[in-house]
Amino acid sequence: MSQNDDTRPSMPGLGQTPPRSAGSFTDAADAQAVNQRGADPGSKEAGWIAWVLGLGLLAALVFINFHEGRAQSVGPAASGEPAPPDFSDPFTLNSKMLVKLSYAMPTDPASQAMIASQIEAAVENTADRLRVVMIEADLSGDEAGLAKLEKMRTAVEEERDDAEVLKPLPDWWTEDALRLEAVLATGETGASENLEALKERHGWFADVLATRDSEMSDPARADAVGGGLALIGVIALAGLVGFVAFVGGIIAGIRVLLGLSKRAFVPAFVPPLPGGSVYLETIVAFLAGFLALKLVLPAVLAQTGALSGTQPLPEWATAAQLALQWLLLPLIFWPLLRGVSWQRWRTDIGWHSGAGVWKEVWAGVYAYFGGLPLLAVAALITIVIVVARGLMQSASGAEPVPPKNPIVDLLQNSSPLTIVMLFTLATIWAPIVEETLFRGGVFRHMRARMGVLVSALLSAVWFGLMHSYEIPLLLPVITLGFVFALMREWRGSLIGSVVAHGLHNATVLTLAIAFFSALG
Repeated sequence: MSQNDDTRPSMPGLGQTPPRSAGSFTDAADAQAVNQRGADPGSKEAGWIAWVLGLGLLAALVFINFHEGRAQSVGPAASGEPAPPDFSDPFTLNSKMLVKLSYAMPTDPASQAMIASQIEAAVENTADRLRVVMIEADLSGDEAGLAKLEKMRTAVEEERDDAEVLKPLPDWWTEDALRLEAVLATGETGASENLEALKERHGWFADVLATRDSEMSDPARADAVGGGLALIGVIALAGLVGFVAFVGGIIAGIRVLLGLSKRAFVPAFVPPLPGGSVYLETIVAFLAGFLALKLVLPAVLAQTGALSGTQPLPEWATAAQLALQWLLLPLIFWPLLRGVSWQRWRTDIGWHSGAGVWKEVWAGVYAYFGGLPLLAVAALITIVIVVARGLMQSASGAEPVPPKNPIVDLLQNSSPLTIVMLFTLATIWAPIVEETLFRGGVFRHMRARMGVLVSALLSAVWFGLMHSYEIPLLLPVITLGFVFALMREWRGSLIGSVVAHGLHNATVLTLAIAFFSALG
């Protein structure tokens, strides 16, 4: 039967059924014939070896990511020193937003007092107590700052007295409190010894304090508290994107549920018979290359003495790692080295036009919006987990440590060139490579042995664990992988999931870059 013999409607909407055949790069009959050849190339024995190697390499990657994240989270606190303020810290993020917005809009003393109280309400640790004082002095004057400092000293002493085991105040806190008191009592600004010492531990907060008497025409002052108008623009853009996502997600989500209830979606994906191994071998080859890339450069730098301990990679090395990641792209063609023909590889893996390129593109956008409600639930659960973890840390007497996000670290500490490389990786490399590996290969291999939901979930978990996020942040990534796997089942072609993957990464990363650029 040729494509012209298939009289079923092919638009990817509800109540419409795409052709069950996956391919149209020659015709539907060719693709169907390929899918009906039986098991994928390879052998059962090679499949077991690939499973053992793949899970072992994945465990090694998860261990390395966990070790790196833990070192970054607890390393600065090992000596009792506070972690330098950055955008992964909710208190710093909240404070910077409120201060910059306050200078972009007309404010009166009452409004400034309200902003200061909002910042104080977000305090999570002893370092934050000193940082609140610096913001108070900037917004309300040095006398108000001194009064706030006395209040914070009293609060810290009361907490210390209430503790089951009396703990002395850390030396750094006593030291910084005295320096801050001297700055406020004498009206120090600029580059005094006290202010320079405060900047080492408190970064942007001390910058605001040091420039509190400067005009906005002063570059240092503009860098510290300027950028509010750009931030308003980014917030407005994010609101527009959120509105489109909310409305589109509700509409598409309801239509998807109705379609599922009416069995309107007929899968185009045809699972192979069990027994093959070649597409699972592909992810093993990729994992080996990915781990090598992750370990070799730091090891070389450590041997040369350019890197030691938990010290992060220098920026040039980070940029080099991002650039070298493109060298992993050819590994998706591993099956060709194992004797799979180009035509069969395209058909099996999903790199074909399906019901037509533009229909597949539209299907990807449509299904992405349909999956947004699920992604929203995952994001909400993640927030609850992070908040609960912070509360548990506080209850145990430890200061809350927010989860580290390597993308946030890159965006706030990298050059424009590194950010451009990150953007191209996220919006071009990742959709192509990750969809080929996980939806094209891993999902296909599992689908020969399991049902669609189990295969989608397990391949999504594997996909999530490949990302170097802390465990609490993985649920949204796993949810996206699950949605992309369902797209593959529905359409057969990878075009839809590649488009959805690229759309998601481009939207999120563009907003993040604009946001962090406005915050400075």
